[in-house]
Amino acid sequence: MLYISPTVTGLESLAGEELRALGAKVREKYPGLIIYSGKEELIYKINYMAKSISKVILIYSFVRFESLLDIQHEIDNAAQKVTYGKYEVRVAIHSAYELSLKKLKEYIIKSLLNAKKLRSGVHCPKITVFAWVIDDYFIFGIDTTGVGLEKRWYRSFKHPASLNPLISSSMLRMAGWKGEKIVDPFCGSGTVLIEASHLYYKVPNLNRKFKFVEMPFYRDNVWKSMKTKYYGKVSNLYLMGIDKNPRYIEGAERNAYNAGVKLYLKRGLAEELHRYTDSKFIITNPPYGLRMETKKSAYLTYEKFIKELEEYFSGATLVVITPLNKFEYYFEVKEKYEIIYGKLKAQILKLKI
Repeated sequence: MLYISPTVTGLESLAGEELRALGAKVREKYPGLIIYSGKEELIYKINYMAKSISKVILIYSFVRFESLLDIQHEIDNAAQKVTYGKYEVRVAIHSAYELSLKKLKEYIIKSLLNAKKLRSGVHCPKITVFAWVIDDYFIFGIDTTGVGLEKRWYRSFKHPASLNPLISSSMLRMAGWKGEKIVDPFCGSGTVLIEASHLYYKVPNLNRKFKFVEMPFYRDNVWKSMKTKYYGKVSNLYLMGIDKNPRYIEGAERNAYNAGVKLYLKRGLAEELHRYTDSKFIITNPPYGLRMETKKSAYLTYEKFIKELEEYFSGATLVVITPLNKFEYYFEVKEKYEIIYGKLKAQILKLKI
């Protein structure tokens, strides 16, 4: 079977590594998308365990086209395989071909409704149909996930500049972290640290209703055999978070409690990090000077933080996400990923201090 999963644009290779570890065979990578193949059981396993992708979409059509008529033919064929009742259609076009997004979406809906008329009496819940036109390829599939996997259940406190958990998980893999002491000196709502614990203990995506349980191919015995119990409250890891804002420390404590994770949280300044820890893994999302501070204040914070790292954390690994060119001038760059995060272009750097 063939699948496609959205991820953060720029982190396709890291997401691909996770999918391979879960048993998938990665076929193609496009900006923000990964196409892979594997057994039907992947629908259950990847939805349940993956931390770096947003959805698992079952592909019904993946073909090269030469004209709009070719696409329409594929839509008609794929629609015959979709035995569901109500539809939500999402279409994206990344192609030099002169195609109308609106017309293509309308044709998909029309084709689905025509196919439905041939299957009168079929009653199923609403599903989401995805279609992409990428260069000269057309891709059509159905969402098996429902609410995106980036919507973690534990985040009851929302930081005004919170980090996407898909990025946090990828940063941890990029760091090569294996359970050592770790610190986030701009911890905000605690996402990096909570994701670290869940990654280490292989905590699944809990407290959600997956869309695949409503689909005709769903097998209850397969799904039940994969589900595991999570008891939480593990405390064998040293996960430390620092933030100067007491409200964020309180929010991180709440999120950590929801997630069943023990964090060591302290109100403090990143530029005084040595007072709190000697960790050799520093993974963080410092302020950008966009939503919460000015660029000038962000640069001043960076300069003080960099000075602190130079003086007290020689030999440590730093993984940082930032739109500003600053850290690479001071430390050795081991890896670098250019990403698009919402409308923001940023980079994730793995640095040796």
